[in-house]
Amino acid sequence: MKIQYLSLHALIWFYCVNSYHMFDNFSHFSHAQSKNGTKKNFIETILIPLPFKPEQFMSPNDDFSDTFHVKSKPDKTFQDIGGYKDIKDELLQLRDIFDKKEIYKEYRLRTPRGILLEGPPGNGKTLMAKCFAGECDFSFIASSGSEFNEKYVGVGAARMRKLFETARKNQPAVIFIDELDVIGSKRVISEDGGGSEKYQTLNQLLVLMDGFDSAKDDIFVIGATNRKDVLDEALLRSGRFDKTIHVPNPDAETRREIIRIHSRYKPLDPAIDMEDMVELTGGLSGADIENLFNEACLKNIRENKIPVRLSDLENIRERFLVGYTVRKKNINLEMHERIAHHEVGHLLVAMACPEHEKPTKITIQTPGETTLGYTQFMIKNEVFLFNKTYLFAKIKTLLGGLVAEKIMYDDNISSGAIDDLERVKKIASDMVLKYHMSTKDVYAHHSEEYKRCADQQIQKLILDAKQSVTQLLSANKKLLCFLSKELLEHKTIEKKNLLKTIERGLLQHPSNDFPNLPPQ
Repeated sequence: MKIQYLSLHALIWFYCVNSYHMFDNFSHFSHAQSKNGTKKNFIETILIPLPFKPEQFMSPNDDFSDTFHVKSKPDKTFQDIGGYKDIKDELLQLRDIFDKKEIYKEYRLRTPRGILLEGPPGNGKTLMAKCFAGECDFSFIASSGSEFNEKYVGVGAARMRKLFETARKNQPAVIFIDELDVIGSKRVISEDGGGSEKYQTLNQLLVLMDGFDSAKDDIFVIGATNRKDVLDEALLRSGRFDKTIHVPNPDAETRREIIRIHSRYKPLDPAIDMEDMVELTGGLSGADIENLFNEACLKNIRENKIPVRLSDLENIRERFLVGYTVRKKNINLEMHERIAHHEVGHLLVAMACPEHEKPTKITIQTPGETTLGYTQFMIKNEVFLFNKTYLFAKIKTLLGGLVAEKIMYDDNISSGAIDDLERVKKIASDMVLKYHMSTKDVYAHHSEEYKRCADQQIQKLILDAKQSVTQLLSANKKLLCFLSKELLEHKTIEKKNLLKTIERGLLQHPSNDFPNLPPQ
């Protein structure tokens, strides 16, 4: 009988080349100690030859033969993707490299081994990988980072080896690893062993990507993540993932193409203008746009309201923003008046700031549980930089509701501005600490003096904005009351009537504080 010194916390089956053995042990030592496996005071483990194969007792998850599905002939191409022309052009250049591989080989050029698709969720990174395989006429093998994440050391690495082995058997092939950040995050070792397992899985991926010969093996790896910031630097170096392609939320042109795809065969009102739908879907991901049309059609078919009108799409969009509850909210007239004044305060301040987005809707009737009203503005995905004037306008607009309540109710404000104030503090803090947009430069950050100075600058920004908003709304109190009365009567004012309502108010209560509007 052979004695082994091991420390494990479970009954584990070990497969040996020439025989099968069972290691049964009951050590109570820590997992950190078990890494060594040679401590003399460890409880002895008996090695027992078994007459059967341990595979008979293995969990289905331990057998990797059916783990990865191989799609030998992907039926998707870039024709199935709406918009994202620049990204598709970049991927088509890679396809051209594979088609002319012999030419590049003649000049001893290394062809790319992989690319990383990164960006917010719901924008078709998986679909792009599948369509790329279809364009190249490669087999497509999909996997997810969570499939490799195991507590026990070695299982994830074994699955990774099986993935590449499957690709070699089906080459030319595209290996797609979704949620790459699950196994590719910066390496740290956790006490429960989970970090060590990810460490080994990541190392195995790095070795395998270095190990296949791009001149001989027709294997291409595509990773996808929405957390590029947590990925290990070794994973992103050239020779592994040679390119990183950002897949953002769709811009106006891409949304137009996505809408054409997802509105096909849907019972939509022919009178709906495409540009109205493009504007309505601003800020949404591709998956959100698909869900918007699907939910609107399901609801209208269920209620026998065909065709689907633009207002139906707007109602579903509103549910995306504020949620939905079947419970009726009991709101009295006094509360409705307060909410109306609050929302009109946001509206007027935004209209007085040329840098701010234009309002598209104002309502005090929402389907959400906690949101009692909101003012909606046009969303621009194409804006990548924000200047100080714009961010200051955002702060003023957010403070508009609180200041309107102060003016109308003599400082007897409500708790309705809690979310606005949190956002105000966040923007002001970023302006001072991150963007250095304060009047006094604050750079050092190791002293109490720094904290005191930063707090002063944040406070000054907010107070300056509040003072400006107070002057604006106090000077236009009659216009504030007029628009609040209109909102209280109609509950919701959409874009097509919103500007007309404001202009009617300005005819009765003239003001020069609104440069976004034509002079009265």
